[in-house]
Amino acid sequence: MNEPAFRIGLALSGGGFRAAFFHAGVLTRLAQLDLLRHVKTVSCVSGGSIAGSILYLSLLRILGWPEEPLRQEPLTGADFADAAKTTREVLLRVRRRNVRSRVFANPIKNLTMFLSPRYSRTDRAGDMLDLFLRQELDVATGRREHRLRIARQIELRQLDVQRPDLPRLVLNATSLNSGHNWRFRPEGMGEEEAAELTRRDVDRNDRFEWRRFSEIAADQRDFPLGLAIAASAAFPGLFRPLPITRLFAGYRVDLMDGGAQDNQGVQPFLDAPHSFDLLVVSDGSAQLTDEANASRLLPSVVSRVIAVQGDRIREEQLLRARSGPPLSLIHLRRGIDSRILRPRELASEPETPPEELTPFGVRRDVQRLIAGVRTDLDAFSSLEAQALALDGYRIAAAECARPPLDSARGDVDESWAGTTVPPLLADPDRRLLAHLGAARVRVGKAWRLRGRPIPYWATLVTLAGFLAVVAARALPDREVVSLVVAGGVVLLPTVIARVTFALCDAWWSPLLRREHRPVLWAAAAALYVALLVAACALGPALADALDAGWSRLETTLVAAGLLTLPAWAPLALALLFWLEGQQWLWEGRVD
Repeated sequence: MNEPAFRIGLALSGGGFRAAFFHAGVLTRLAQLDLLRHVKTVSCVSGGSIAGSILYLSLLRILGWPEEPLRQEPLTGADFADAAKTTREVLLRVRRRNVRSRVFANPIKNLTMFLSPRYSRTDRAGDMLDLFLRQELDVATGRREHRLRIARQIELRQLDVQRPDLPRLVLNATSLNSGHNWRFRPEGMGEEEAAELTRRDVDRNDRFEWRRFSEIAADQRDFPLGLAIAASAAFPGLFRPLPITRLFAGYRVDLMDGGAQDNQGVQPFLDAPHSFDLLVVSDGSAQLTDEANASRLLPSVVSRVIAVQGDRIREEQLLRARSGPPLSLIHLRRGIDSRILRPRELASEPETPPEELTPFGVRRDVQRLIAGVRTDLDAFSSLEAQALALDGYRIAAAECARPPLDSARGDVDESWAGTTVPPLLADPDRRLLAHLGAARVRVGKAWRLRGRPIPYWATLVTLAGFLAVVAARALPDREVVSLVVAGGVVLLPTVIARVTFALCDAWWSPLLRREHRPVLWAAAAALYVALLVAACALGPALADALDAGWSRLETTLVAAGLLTLPAWAPLALALLFWLEGQQWLWEGRVD
């Protein structure tokens, strides 16, 4: 295992922040065993792309990036241990940012997403991930001065550092056009050709050829790392596919969650089975769970069928991986044994219940709860984040004690996890069980902790109705509406100005040069006046339609509020999710 030529391929699965924290624990154990420095390729999907990118950036920072020249001395085991520590610390900071809610927290960006076909929720998430990773990485590494020397976004090609001691980074997405695996690397992007002739004979879909950034059009070379991560994590339904235009003539490439094609990130290794000697798969994905009475409602059936197909793909991919070089699989349902269910007439002898504790020191009911934590990019509490990381660490420690990794030696050291969470995984208290039980849902987690008998949505609707009745009794109808939309007019000049800059940034970036700023401000002011004129013209027609007898000022306020609806309506939803996230963070605090 200490041979310099020993090559490890590391796959980090998808699964949102759940998978990212699980991977952080796995990376910590691999670093303690001095195995991480033997990793030659890190293949990442979705949440694994977040963890893998932080690890890669941390290693580059150790080498002195973005300064030139880089450090010439090879990376050591201690350097990889520092990078794993930085990865864990950055994730613990980013978890508070609530990426999912902040997508809609900026009214200017909301208008941009509403008006521009080139800027979607996925682009917004990519911008935030890039900003958050840069900020928190600067704090974790104590090198904040570098933030001023890096461009507004980190471009993939900026990370193209070819060294034998530095692992290669692969971020996997899925092409909606062809259904193939799309790969981002620091040196290029596209769909790499399959190795097997039989696969090429079966798969007759077109393939978007992988090319180096130096070989493609100049206007397509500056692809941001944050967008690559966002494309890899663009979960269907929550995020729109990320479009890449003008790269292939006549085609708009739409990219979505890499988990739709390969959620474990093993496909790059299956396509190049001779590029590594051992494959380590850190699988923090949500695996299919058993249901005693499956729902027969149409939405539930469709969701279950999709889950069955995803689980089938996972099993086939991992079984194929086992046919190549040795495979070490570290996954969330380790220690949760399956059962053989016999017909009622044949079940004469009661089954022996399994041991309460798993072989790696986690109680089985706690392991099930950890495996069921939601797949999301919202706020993760310190309690669930540390439980996930420690669970990944312990499962990795148990797996590394078995062949083919059993020759690696290193003491188990959980001091990085503090003193609160480690004993709770074997002997949980009510707070941990309740918190992990609520962590499986995306909306309403904080309210579930209090055991309210009424669903929190019903409580919110009732409260909103009560306030509406009180307002209607206290104020005339027209004043209620005027107060609601007045805020839109107050923010309208700033919104118009900022959205003008945002649209120019999306459509024609040369306009953003300093010498063009007065022209842009004049255009924004003209657009604002035009909208006010439109509101004044729309106001009387609206008043006649409602027969409300409103004044011109009031109808102008109403019309202006309707015109700015795409900006502030998503903001209200983001505020609700943000408040819930803050409550969730407080409930899951760890001393």
